[in-house]
Parts: sequence; structure tokens; C-alpha cells
Amino acid sequence: MSKKLIKTAREWIGTPRHDGQAIKQVGCDCVGFLIGVAKETGYLPENTVIPNYSQIARENSLIKYLDQYLDRDLFGVIAALKYSEQITHIGIIDGYNLIHSHHKMGVISVTLTDYLKAKIVETYSLRT
Repeated sequence: MSKKLIKTAREWIGTPRHDGQAIKQVGCDCVGFLIGVAKETGYLPENTVIPNYSQIARENSLIKYLDQYLDRDLFGVIAALKYSEQITHIGIIDGYNLIHSHHKMGVISVTLTDYLKAKIVETYSLRT
């Protein structure tokens, strides 16, 4: 499943940043990016509701949301990142890169630098 997830995630590169959306090449935030990719790979049903990012990105609610749908996995490809003392961002690990929805640039693939690796507090895999 992770190969299909990564392949699909790569197809989202270039999608603009837009909070509350999960539409490839139209717009998404980081949670919408993951939901859109999961829907496209058949992991989530089409009618899955996209949560309000501004609500789940506070007080570590994002990690609680991820725990509902994903399995914590040391070798997982879905990464939860901590900024400003809170877990507020997610992305998909693609080898030595991280594909994620950047707050200004939209969905991009960046090198997984030591700085970014230090921000990763949990990794997940899809439940099968």
C-alpha cells in the first residue's frame, strides 16, 4: 500500500495550498493532502469529511485525529511533525524526501534534512 500511496502523493505535487480542501491540482492543506491521496488509493471512501485544519492543528489534536485512522508504525511513511511545541503538520515520506502541503507553496517535495527529521515526532502507516 505504501508504494501506491507514494506514487499517488507524487501526482499531487504542484497542487496549491488551500485550507479545508482535498482536490488534486485545485487545492489542499496538509490534512486534505493526506485525505485526498488516501481517497485516491481507495483507502478512504469518497464521502470522507475533511476536518477543519485550524481546529485539529491546535493543542495536539492532529495526533488524536491521526490515531483514529492510522497505525503508529516506526517504519511508516506518513509523518507527523511538531512545530512551536505542537504537532501541527503531516506529510508523506518518499525515501529521502518529504511530500507535503507547504503553507505558501502548496504540495512540494523537499529533501528530508536533519532539521525536518528532528521535527518528525511520529510515523504512521495506513490501516489495512
